[in-house]
Amino acid sequence: MNQIVRHGKWSSIGCVLLAVVVLSVATSLAADLSPCRVIGDKVNPRFSALWLTDEGVWAADDLNHSLILYDRLSGKEKKRIQGLSTGLDFASAVQVDPGFRLPDGKQGVIWASMNDTSDRVVAYSKQDVDSLGSSETDLAPVYVIHFKDIKIDGQAIYNETRVYGFYADERNDELALGLEKKDFIDSDGHSSLGSVVIVNRGGANPAEMGMGKRWIRGPHTGIANPHGVWVDASHDEIYVTNYGHLPQRAPQLPSITVYDRAANGDVRPKRTIQGSRTHLGMPIKVAVDNKNNEIIVVDDQDGILVFDRLANGNVMPKRMINSHYMPNGVFVDEARDELVIANWHHRSIEFYARKWDNHSHHPRPKRTIAINPNVPVTGIGNPGALTFARDEIIAPNCVSHPGFTAYERTANGAIHAKRHVEGNKTQMSRSIHGLQVWEHPTDPRRDEIFIPKPLGSAILVFNRTDDGNVKPKRVIQGPSTQLQGTEALTVDEKEIGVPN
Repeated sequence: MNQIVRHGKWSSIGCVLLAVVVLSVATSLAADLSPCRVIGDKVNPRFSALWLTDEGVWAADDLNHSLILYDRLSGKEKKRIQGLSTGLDFASAVQVDPGFRLPDGKQGVIWASMNDTSDRVVAYSKQDVDSLGSSETDLAPVYVIHFKDIKIDGQAIYNETRVYGFYADERNDELALGLEKKDFIDSDGHSSLGSVVIVNRGGANPAEMGMGKRWIRGPHTGIANPHGVWVDASHDEIYVTNYGHLPQRAPQLPSITVYDRAANGDVRPKRTIQGSRTHLGMPIKVAVDNKNNEIIVVDDQDGILVFDRLANGNVMPKRMINSHYMPNGVFVDEARDELVIANWHHRSIEFYARKWDNHSHHPRPKRTIAINPNVPVTGIGNPGALTFARDEIIAPNCVSHPGFTAYERTANGAIHAKRHVEGNKTQMSRSIHGLQVWEHPTDPRRDEIFIPKPLGSAILVFNRTDDGNVKPKRVIQGPSTQLQGTEALTVDEKEIGVPN
């Protein structure tokens, strides 16, 4: 449970994954070349989650694989956990759990859950973290839960299904994990993609940490590529945000589904927020505010949405904040009556009044922690492929922000993209590891980009010049296609070749 496996190539792979690297053509089979240009930013943070304590704001940085503590008022960096010993790798959640008591008597842990290839949750002793100085520290976790070790009824349930949602339920000594992948299809026409598993938190007995207890999964659950997970222990409910992707068919509308905390198996949700009036686009995190009886959703596409806690159906938000900063983290600070938001694309943490005018969709934050706002945000998260076309470099993005981005061929450093395609209309999902451009023989305006989509087993076709949240011009998908877990393809004048 405590072992973190590290391969010697880990650090170099990490650097390559987080940037577009351009090399000159090698003149020798053994040439050890330095890149002539690198498009990327391996310095500034990219916030994927946050959690507030009396010490300040803990933010997960999935660019530098770190946890950073900022002063709540000044924005000054106070602590940083980063390095190969930490086990951090594309962290999608951070949570401070002050009630956890370690066997050595130390009080409190800080959890972090990984979203990509690491497939684990780590926990650090809060007292050890509190004793750290302000410099970067390569701190080893006191606990590690490997997802591959989770079993339900004696059977392992995890096979690179990727966890995004995470919540530590101190009251019930449980951890809730949202698994993004795994198809469930019923002959009655219902289907789902992903699941939620409940495991032992280990507070009463650390030896039982990570042991599976319940598993919400099945074609009737309404789960569709889950991201955020929140356990409302006061009302014994679990909230799940869903992007909407389904196996072998077009996505359904994004949703918030609510279950009994003790739910297990193929259970239908108690309530579902879904429909054209909800403003849900790519709901990535959710938090419950029991003081005001509301739920707050941060939506990667539409901003911050506030619903009544018991909302159900195609309902409008009570309040909302339009934002194009890709908000990824949310925390309700009841003590100070503030709503705190972490932005992935804007490198900022914003503090809003807990309530604002219902008629205003653009309230000003009370204050903002902005990290190097003058440095361009490249839009690269985890590129899994690259191609040259018409003096451009085009790369897809994986993990929590699926899309593709075009740069000038001569681009170098931290620069703005020429175009960026992302959003719920695109139908793109995580794990996009391929891309192919077909160039029209006479008219560049008719060039096309082919994207293999693993979640849903599809091929999406766009115009090369598309920009923003646009629909694909064509979609190849369905049981007759025989596509399965599509991750790569090649295109010529007449045919599309796909390795299944």
